[in-house]
Amino acid sequence: MNSDLFSKDWRTEKPTTAIKHQQLVAKARREVDLADHLVYVTMPLTEDMKFILAVSEHIYLAASLAVEAMLEQYRYYKKIEAFPRNFIAMVDLWTREVQVKCNFERKYADFLRRVQEVKHAMDTSSMRFKRRDKYILTSDVYDLKVLDLETVKKYLLVAKDFIDKSEEVIKEEDERQSVLREENE
Repeated sequence: MNSDLFSKDWRTEKPTTAIKHQQLVAKARREVDLADHLVYVTMPLTEDMKFILAVSEHIYLAASLAVEAMLEQYRYYKKIEAFPRNFIAMVDLWTREVQVKCNFERKYADFLRRVQEVKHAMDTSSMRFKRRDKYILTSDVYDLKVLDLETVKKYLLVAKDFIDKSEEVIKEEDERQSVLREENE
């Protein structure tokens, strides 16, 4: 009667030393790696277009985690107050506080908006169907969102760039803050 529920003991388990924003970036990296694997390994093997929805979900999660990581870092260093954890609010705050200060290109804000639109279409679609090599999502008012492999690959490429840039910005800011902390001591 071995159960995983009691296999971990909080008294002997080592705490993680990574700060929350570093953990969020690592999770975003894992999500984009999963999406990449689905697109370039799994889909060619199975030739199933239903994986496009899973890839889109992983891209959305990666983008959301990267935005949250940057905002969490700003909050950690007391540059912003607490913020709501929904995607639209986080992207709005990211656009106002982070985008210009950290020299993010406009394409990343557009990418975040498009990813949110795809996620919304996936969540609210009343009908989904495959037509040749495209996946079509329709809502109750017949708004159409068409996903194909090339579009998803473009989103994946931008997501990788976005996470790379986010990770770079977070590392630079952490280093800068540690230098400032050492100077003040």
